[in-house]
Amino acid sequence: MTKQELISKQQAMTRYSNRWAVPFLVVFMGVLIANIPLAQFIDREKPATWFQVLYGVACFSFLLGNFPLIAWFVKREQRKFGLLCPGCSKPLVGISGKVTVATGACGLCGERILRD
Repeated sequence: MTKQELISKQQAMTRYSNRWAVPFLVVFMGVLIANIPLAQFIDREKPATWFQVLYGVACFSFLLGNFPLIAWFVKREQRKFGLLCPGCSKPLVGISGKVTVATGACGLCGERILRD
């Protein structure tokens, strides 16, 4: 691929990412904010221990369960837009992507990616 093709793919992936990231953040924050009254109820009323444990497990599962989900979405986008190094399969975005644009080689393994 050429330098311009790489830059275009990086920009297209950024636009695509913003389309799902904003609604995801709105829903994520909405769930956290909607959780406040339930957390206050549990703190105030002290329901059965099993309910408190179930609530705690559900909250931490929600919080920690989003990390693998986000990682899966990001990796899928990188494959979709062809922004993985053919040599080491590392993403050609961020600092590594900038190094690739500047040098024409992968910023991590050094394999030549861009043609003149």
